[in-house]
Amino acid sequence: MSCCLLQEWFAVYVELNQQIAALLSAGDEEDLMELKGLQQQLSDVCYRQASQLEFRQNVLQSAHEFHMTAQD
Repeated sequence: MSCCLLQEWFAVYVELNQQIAALLSAGDEEDLMELKGLQQQLSDVCYRQASQLEFRQNVLQSAHEFHMTAQD
């Protein structure tokens, strides 16, 4: 499940980054600074989310391994 969520987050990140890049190429000087800031915020949020999902996946994997070991 975490893998799918991670893939969804990455797909959204890529799509939004492409949209921002298109706006950057068409924007005026004032818009450029705001869009670059938004692009950085997007990257930061997606990186944090991906890190959290990876951590949760690792915890679940460890719990599963512990459960399997405890049953043996």
